Amino acid sequence: MVVPSLVIILTIYMVVGLNDKAAVIAAAIPIIPIVTINIWQSIKNVDVKLVDMSRFYRADKARIVRSVIAPQIATGPLSPPPRFGLGLVWKNGAFVRVAGAQ
Repeated sequence: MVVPSLVIILTIYMVVGLNDKAAVIAAAIPIIPIVTINIWQSIKNVDVKLVDMSRFYRADKARIVRSVIAPQIATGPLSPPPRFGLGLVWKNGAFVRVAGAQ
């Protein structure tokens, strides 16, 4: 079931109160699942053959992470869903700021 972010924001305000802590929580909660799933998918799609090849050439673990795994994972946070999430954060942040103004 999909819950609109506006409902989540209002619910957080009712539970936590009308303060800055609630604003941060309400802006982050709708975005965290989108970004988390995208990063998880990019980690799941790491090419194991490249990691095995770097182990064959006796690269240390830090070098493997820095030169083989990190570049493959870096594409995940830069793909469209996190950018969409960033747009939602701005929209939610604007709403939170307007709703929090007394």
